Amino acid sequence: MNLNNNLRTLRKVPKLSFAKTVFFVVLFFTLGLIGGDVYGQSVSISATEPNADEDGPVDGQFTVTVVGGDLLTTYTISLALDVSSTATENDDFNLSSNTVTITPLFGTQATIDVEVIDDNFIESLESVVVNITSSPGLTVSSGSATVNIADDDVAGVNVTPTIGTTTEAGGTATFTFTLTSQPTASVTIPINNYDVTENSGPASVVIPPAQWNTGVDLTITGLDDAIVDGNIITTINTGNVTSPDPNYDALGGADVAQITVTNNDDDVATLTIENRSVQEGASMQFTVTLNLAVPNPFEVDVNFGGGTATGGNFPLNFPEDYDSETQTLNFLGNVGEQRQFNVLSTNDNVLENDETFIVTLAASDPLVDDSDTAIGTILNDDVGQVTVVTESGRETTNEEGGGGSNRGRFQINLSQPNTTGGDITVTYSFGGTATASGPGQDFNDSGAGTAVFGNNDDSIDINITPINDTAVEGDETVVLNLGAVSSSAYAIGTPNSAIVTILDDDIFTATITATDATAAENTPATATGLFTIDLGSPNTTGGPIVVTYNITGTATNGTDYANIGASVSIPNGQQFRTVSITPIDDQIQEGTETVILTLTDSSPDYDLGTAGTRSATVNIADNDQATLTISDVTANENVASGEMVFEVVLDIAVAGGTTVSYTISDGTATGGGVDYTASDGNLSFTGTAGEVETITVTLVDDQLLEDSETFTVQLGSPTNGVQFTNGGTAIGTINDDDNCVAAPELDTSLETTFCGVESTSGPTPIFQNTTISSLDDYTSTTPPAGRVGSTRLVWSTSNDPLNENAYLLPAEVDNPTLEGSYFGFFLDDNGTPNNFADDCASGTIEVQLTLNIIPQIIQTNNGEACGPGTVELSAEASGGASLSWYTSPTAVTPIGAGENFTTPNISSTTSFYVEAVSNGCVSERVEVVATIGNEPTTGTIVANGGACSVAAFGNTVVDLDSRLVGASAGTWTANGNTLVINADNEVDFEGVPNGPYTFTYTTNVATAPCTDISVDVVITVSDCNVDDDNDGLLTGEEFALDLDPNNPDTDGDGILDGEEVGPDIQNPLDEDGDGIIDALDSNILDSDGDGVNDQQDPANDNPCIPDNSSPDCPVDLEITKVADRENVAPGEEITFTITVRNLTDKPVDEVIIVDDLTGTGFDYVSHTTSLGEYSPLDESWTWTMVNLPALGRATLDIKAIVLEDGSYTNMAELITSTPLDDNPENDKAILSIETQVYKGIDLDIEKSVNNETPLVGEQITFTIKVTNLTNASDFAESIENIIVRDSIEVGKESLFEYEFSSASIGVYTEETGIWTIPSLLAGEENAVELQITGRVTAVGSFRNTAIIDRSSPRDSKDATNNQSTIEITINERTSADPGFLFNQFSPNGDGTNDVLRLNLEDADNNLVGIQYAISIVDRYGNTVFEGADTVQNGSQSVADVWDGTFKGKEVPKGTYFYVLEYTLLDALGPMESKTDKGWIQLIR
Repeated sequence: MNLNNNLRTLRKVPKLSFAKTVFFVVLFFTLGLIGGDVYGQSVSISATEPNADEDGPVDGQFTVTVVGGDLLTTYTISLALDVSSTATENDDFNLSSNTVTITPLFGTQATIDVEVIDDNFIESLESVVVNITSSPGLTVSSGSATVNIADDDVAGVNVTPTIGTTTEAGGTATFTFTLTSQPTASVTIPINNYDVTENSGPASVVIPPAQWNTGVDLTITGLDDAIVDGNIITTINTGNVTSPDPNYDALGGADVAQITVTNNDDDVATLTIENRSVQEGASMQFTVTLNLAVPNPFEVDVNFGGGTATGGNFPLNFPEDYDSETQTLNFLGNVGEQRQFNVLSTNDNVLENDETFIVTLAASDPLVDDSDTAIGTILNDDVGQVTVVTESGRETTNEEGGGGSNRGRFQINLSQPNTTGGDITVTYSFGGTATASGPGQDFNDSGAGTAVFGNNDDSIDINITPINDTAVEGDETVVLNLGAVSSSAYAIGTPNSAIVTILDDDIFTATITATDATAAENTPATATGLFTIDLGSPNTTGGPIVVTYNITGTATNGTDYANIGASVSIPNGQQFRTVSITPIDDQIQEGTETVILTLTDSSPDYDLGTAGTRSATVNIADNDQATLTISDVTANENVASGEMVFEVVLDIAVAGGTTVSYTISDGTATGGGVDYTASDGNLSFTGTAGEVETITVTLVDDQLLEDSETFTVQLGSPTNGVQFTNGGTAIGTINDDDNCVAAPELDTSLETTFCGVESTSGPTPIFQNTTISSLDDYTSTTPPAGRVGSTRLVWSTSNDPLNENAYLLPAEVDNPTLEGSYFGFFLDDNGTPNNFADDCASGTIEVQLTLNIIPQIIQTNNGEACGPGTVELSAEASGGASLSWYTSPTAVTPIGAGENFTTPNISSTTSFYVEAVSNGCVSERVEVVATIGNEPTTGTIVANGGACSVAAFGNTVVDLDSRLVGASAGTWTANGNTLVINADNEVDFEGVPNGPYTFTYTTNVATAPCTDISVDVVITVSDCNVDDDNDGLLTGEEFALDLDPNNPDTDGDGILDGEEVGPDIQNPLDEDGDGIIDALDSNILDSDGDGVNDQQDPANDNPCIPDNSSPDCPVDLEITKVADRENVAPGEEITFTITVRNLTDKPVDEVIIVDDLTGTGFDYVSHTTSLGEYSPLDESWTWTMVNLPALGRATLDIKAIVLEDGSYTNMAELITSTPLDDNPENDKAILSIETQVYKGIDLDIEKSVNNETPLVGEQITFTIKVTNLTNASDFAESIENIIVRDSIEVGKESLFEYEFSSASIGVYTEETGIWTIPSLLAGEENAVELQITGRVTAVGSFRNTAIIDRSSPRDSKDATNNQSTIEITINERTSADPGFLFNQFSPNGDGTNDVLRLNLEDADNNLVGIQYAISIVDRYGNTVFEGADTVQNGSQSVADVWDGTFKGKEVPKGTYFYVLEYTLLDALGPMESKTDKGWIQLIR
């Protein structure tokens, strides 16, 4: 029996003892193992938790059961999800395992949990079906089970809140719509029933799936209805929900909460009335306006009273001025409603002032604001006149004697005596050229600006008394202008002004000085000279004074310096005029020249000064150095001319010319007719720029076989200060022609000295850092033919061309490694390269190679200093090379030299850079750091101070920090005492013995090489209950105020401490508000010497407070910088804005800021400034301003193009200011810009022409086509700001004459050749074209190239298609090419060029015939002439075509266009037919 039977039997045994039970188990187990086959072993799966909920608490569970298995066997059962499952694993559920193991001895079952995932989607009941897929050793009795998952999600819409408030001022209410579950598509909720007079909002709310739980806001805005109607409540309905998700599409409007909105009314009904005025006797009409509507009609009573006018009832009687009877107005309550009423006035014919009355309103509706009032003004029409005249005989007054009858006099008159019963005041002011008051006052007047007329007065005199000054001001006028009259009974009449003239008795003295007597030629012209012409005092003549002068000196006006004219005009109010001498950098060596100005007496407005002040001189230093250059010459001895010619070139013009001698000396060549014939001599130059004089040497063509031979031409010292280059030496090399072949010619323009690095392994190559790659580069002579085949170029270390042992191998020719001489020659090996016996060679050329090793920086020593100042740095270079120091790795100008370098004054750690130079070879720069340590300070001890030991008599607690001002961070320690210092650095002295206590403060912020420092503060303690010094203050009170309790006058200004403290000990007096009480602030001491005593000076140690007007007082300028974009692609435009703010309440005379775009990755385009000038074009990049206002600001905008990829910085920095800026922290602004490069950008340019081989005078048209080939997947947007540059080959521009152009898009500028395309979409169909039409002018050829310079974003894919070139070849017209004799003609009857003619004469003066038809149109396409004719061969030289008329009338002048179809006729008959098109110009 098997184990299963054994177990069944065991179960049937009656209950046994434990021992017996164990016995039988072992027995049956043994029998089972031994006793035969195991049968019926199977496995099954069931759902023990078949129903799971999505929201819990029940998860699903499967149970796997093994039946009949072997007790000791472990079974592994594999499980898998069946395809019929409607639930998705990882989205709807997770299984705890997909395999289980069961050992029957320990249990026959295993469970698999179905962990349900609670999602937010609406789903039906979903199933999880699990199958047994593998169960080795077991048969599957039930292999599949199912767990069902119930969904908990429903469709619903929540609205929060449902009640809101808006206002008629535009206030809004916001409601948030959320969903109860996540939909599969957007959900739309219609919003209906807005009250169009009260509120507005969107027509619907759309909730995307991603915002189902965060929600979408509905904002409703209140509307203003301009009606006083109270707060209005509106119920806004929601309509049926729509959505592609059927669960939500099924929701109706009732499923979404309604919204209630209250719109708060802000309208107030107001009555307004405006002031009115009329002439007396007229009716005055007032208008009352209701601004907003009210619900009900109402009445308004109009009442009168107040003012200066007298009211009464109609009819009016004197003294009544107006009808004051109450009136009633009726309003309907409409918005903007108006009602008028009239008030009658009386004309009383009484001379009086204007009179007024007040109108008030009273409305019957309490909703209406009736508080507005109006003033009615009755204008007096009975007016007298006020006039002014100059008293006869008092029209002028002499400056030198202004008393008595010499005084000028005005009379102010009333047309009628004053009968108003009170004083009448008439104001007046002075005009004219004379000064009435203040500096330079010219006169006094007797009235002080007012004339007061008493009762019955009608005239007042105003006397003008001149002041005799020494100023030259010419005759001056005093103009009295009447101002206002205090009474409305009078008005200013005519005349209202009068004139008194003050006769002057002074004259100006003109002098001239050279205020800058030194000028110099340079570009740009910055070293200018300056003359100043001075009148001695400001021009006060009222007009300009012209001072003339003669111009002499060795310099020529307008040639050596900019034209200065022969006079200056000094305007009124000014004393000086300058004449600037701006040298012209003329490229002429001329030495120092003078400009002399001598004043001339040409005007009665001035006299000349003493002889020494009438003339002045400015010297112009020359910056030109002329040089003579002579170059080496090589020639074969059999040269056809038989001569060798040396050219001596004068580079620039020399005033007066120059003469130079020369000598000729033998080298390896022998003169005197052996190898050459020449003699010494002189050359004379007239002084013209580029002038060439020659030295001719006659060569002797001997029959000797010899090497190339040399001789030397040596220039002497040129006259007139001219110098020479290269020592004035030239070598003549005579190549022997008696060798088997001629020698190669040496290219002397190539370098032979190189800079390089010594190799650490193997020989060091000579050719480093050069474009030369082989010795062969030193000659371009083609090897001549040999006896058999061609000769070859050979290089050797020997000057004997037949020493084959010295020949270089090809590798040695390309990479020589030894310095010294190498000899090149042509070798003819007679076709037997291995047989040297029959070789012959040319003469040799010699190349001497030198390699200089680039020096290295072998050691640097950083430096340090404690606090701002200079720092010592040092460096050492290899080989004793010289050292130069720079401020940056790319700086051009060194700031120091030598191994030891002292930095400029620096305030923070700064890097400097050193480079080594030896034999013209430069090392890489090495950084050397100057470290500035943080230097601490213990500040200033305010006072050692004191404290009380008894709290009742004063302060017992002292804040030690208050004892120091301006100290660096640090810590306090008790010095020799046991008192406790708390966390706030306070010490409580209550109850301690009286006496002094010392505390030590030590800083803790020093950085190397600085060290921390200490200072002691002493606190004196007493019981504080006495006034020891009898100054009115107890000791404790003096301790509390930091006063000396033993000195009654602590600040020593003679005033007791108690008196200076004042009556309130808690608020002691501080006159200047500087935080130092008056008892400690002396009113006699001036610590900073600014003229203000300390007690009245808010800053005792700063002479610039309170008055900072001194030029020595610094300012604080703040520099900031922003860009209009932070991320930009190469080729795009960016704008930098630099702002300088004056943070000081004083103007700044001059400000200089540098913003340098050199080497920053940006290309300057343009700029604008709000103040001053920016100088990018002279590469100084300085922004210079004058007169930056106090607390003012100025801006500079710089537009630039980004050039390349990368991260770039741009810095604006304050260089200097007047006064100086003393706060460097905000003097610099740095901005970083990141470039972004789009991949795959591809622009293509193609250039074509309609005729590549035109004839002279023909018209051709170039076509440039630009296509955006970018794939949409790389960049779907258009490419913008495409710049195409079209240019003619340099030096060939004159071969093409531009006429007109046409672009399908963008703008083409002929002057620059730039075509700007604003934007271009991808695709061939969007390609754009530019056509440029012109005429070729002469025989020749040229290339025309179109290049895409830049774009935004730039081309990043293929640069090869960014350029296109066309070559044009222009030919002369042949005998078969007719043309117009002139394409311009003038039919004016003068017998010259009156008719448009065809030329029928060829270049050989042969006459050809022609059969032609021509059509001529104007620029609008209208035909003005058509004609045809035949001229027989040889009959005439021209054919008359057109006389410039159309239908018998003259056509207008202008440009016309023709089409000419023709066939030439020669002696053999007709030739090829052709068509020609072009333009003609008719001139009248």
